[in-house]
Amino acid sequence: MRKTLSSSPFRHAAWAMAAAAAAGPASAQTYPDKPVRMVVAFAPAGGTDIVARLVAPRMAELLGQSVVVENRAGAGGVIGTENVAKAAPDGYTTLMATMGNLAVNPYLYSMRVDVQRDLKPVGVSGPHALRAGAVRASGVS
Repeated sequence: MRKTLSSSPFRHAAWAMAAAAAAGPASAQTYPDKPVRMVVAFAPAGGTDIVARLVAPRMAELLGQSVVVENRAGAGGVIGTENVAKAAPDGYTTLMATMGNLAVNPYLYSMRVDVQRDLKPVGVSGPHALRAGAVRASGVS
């Protein structure tokens, strides 16, 4: 059986692509349209902070928007991690995390967030740190 554009699945796909192409410019949004906040869950001048401050300028260059590094130290990284997990799910708040934040702290401390559910991995910044964020259902991938 020969599949043609008039076949049902192909016809639906063609209509969907045409509709998406027509609606694209009208619904397009630019990201980011405001500064991105990179939270470091540790004190300034520590290893994670240094990595964040080295990554932030390049990230800002690639995004075409400012990246503000903000230290939220305390409780072994729990305060900063919870701050990011509870942030608006808009993709503008990221966490410069370590294995401690994401893999160890949930078992050591009584955290008010579930890092697997509330945070989404964004990228690896090196052997020391992992950038997590794009909180919950932000749609940023």
